[in-house]
Amino acid sequence: MFGTPTIGVKDNALAGFNFYPNPTNDVLNLSAKSNIESVSLFNLLGQQVMSAKVGATTSNISLGSLATGTYIMHVIVDGQIGTYKITKNLISKLIWI
Repeated sequence: MFGTPTIGVKDNALAGFNFYPNPTNDVLNLSAKSNIESVSLFNLLGQQVMSAKVGATTSNISLGSLATGTYIMHVIVDGQIGTYKITKNLISKLIWI
């Protein structure tokens, strides 16, 4: 065998696609240079917990109905697919007495 064999996972990120903040407490902001067709979120068991058609270059997605934890976001931008890890934090509310 010649060369150095490599083991790894292909980078599945989309050029020109951004999202923030991550981790988030509620709203996830999405932006892309091209049209964001759809966004889906899956829990770590592979169950789809949210899906949205976007049809724009920017969008805000509310994660308020989701439990605190880690999710996989599946994004389609102009027919290309990207996957990203999203963390939803517990919302801390301070009570002043």
